[in-house]
Amino acid sequence: MWEEYLRDTGNLPDTDDVEVIEHHLDYISYSDLSFGDKMGLQALITEQYDDLLDSEGPVKIAGFLYDVSRVLKEVDEIEYRQGLLNYVDSLIIDGELPTYVEV
Repeated sequence: MWEEYLRDTGNLPDTDDVEVIEHHLDYISYSDLSFGDKMGLQALITEQYDDLLDSEGPVKIAGFLYDVSRVLKEVDEIEYRQGLLNYVDSLIIDGELPTYVEV
């Protein structure tokens, strides 16, 4: 995910050469990104987390269907935020994101 985002924003060369990619990733950190790139990455992570929450389908409340992510954001904002932070941690542990990503 981190590599794809950097490539899409022009911060990583468009190549499949693993050595070239690893070399660039060694020198690019989250803090080096522009404000717009940081906001874009944050939006991407949040969208992916929402998609994960919504993957089981909507929840029915008082006869109406709602996305799980929307309900969690509005009913328990703290739990939503904690879940988002746990999701980011899992991406960092899996090596899909660099450390120190702000969401």
